[in-house]
Amino acid sequence: MGKPESNWDAREIMLLRMGWHVGLSANFISDVVGSRSRNAVIGKAHRLHLAERVAGAHNSIRRAAEEEVIRVHNVELARKREERERREKQARLQAAMNHRPRGSNMCREVLTVDAGGHRVYCRSTAQPGRRFCAEHLPKPPRTRNGQIGKLSVGGASSMVW
Repeated sequence: MGKPESNWDAREIMLLRMGWHVGLSANFISDVVGSRSRNAVIGKAHRLHLAERVAGAHNSIRRAAEEEVIRVHNVELARKREERERREKQARLQAAMNHRPRGSNMCREVLTVDAGGHRVYCRSTAQPGRRFCAEHLPKPPRTRNGQIGKLSVGGASSMVW
C-alpha cells in the first residue's frame, strides 16, 4: 500500500516557507495553513529541504513574522471572498435577466418555469413589429387546401401575424 496522496497548494507552501524562514513554530504554521497537522508541516518542510530554523528567534522578530503571515492569510481569504461574492452577484443578475424579457424588442415566448415559479423567456430579438422571434412566431391558420386563411377581427378581415 502506498502513502495517501496529500497535495499542498501554492498558498500553503508559501505560508510554510515564510513561517519556517522566520522561525515560527510548526504548530503556529499548521494553525495558519489550516487543514494540516503540526507533523505534516514538519514533514513538508523536510521534503522541501528548508534550512534548520533559528532556535529561540527574538520575540519581536517572531511577533512581526506572525503578524505578516496572518496578514497574508487574511488578504488571501478576502480575495477569495470577493471573488465568490462577484460570482454570486453575476449568477443572480444572469438569473434575473432570464426571468423576464427586457425592452420591447425581446421575444415573449415562455420557455419554462423554474423551481421558484419564475418564467424563463426566450430572450431572442423579436421580429419587427411582433412580440416573438422568428422561431416562436405563431403560424397562421391554413385552410383545407393548404392556403393561409384570414383572421376576422371585429368583422373586418386582416392578415395580422
